[in-house]
Amino acid sequence: MADQPTRNRGGRPTRAQASMKALAGITIDPTTVDPRVILAQIMVDTSAPAAARVSAAKALLAERGDGGETRHEVDLNKRALALLRQVAN
Repeated sequence: MADQPTRNRGGRPTRAQASMKALAGITIDPTTVDPRVILAQIMVDTSAPAAARVSAAKALLAERGDGGETRHEVDLNKRALALLRQVAN
C-alpha cells in the first residue's frame, strides 16, 4: 500500500478558489468590463437562446429608472431631497 499515491482528502475547492482558477487563464481584467455592454451584446445575439436574450433585456430595463436615469441615481436624488427637507425644517 505504500507504493500507491495518497489521494487528496482536502475535499472540493472553495467557490473563491474555483473562481480564481477559472480567472487565472483569462487575460481580460474583470474590473474594466462593463456589465451593461455584455448584457446588450447578449440581447442582440441572435444565436443566443431566446430566454437568455429576454433575461438580458429585462436586466437592462430593470436598471433604468424614469427619464433614463439609473435606479441608483434616482435613489440618491430621493435621499438628497429628503435630507434637504429635514435641514429646511
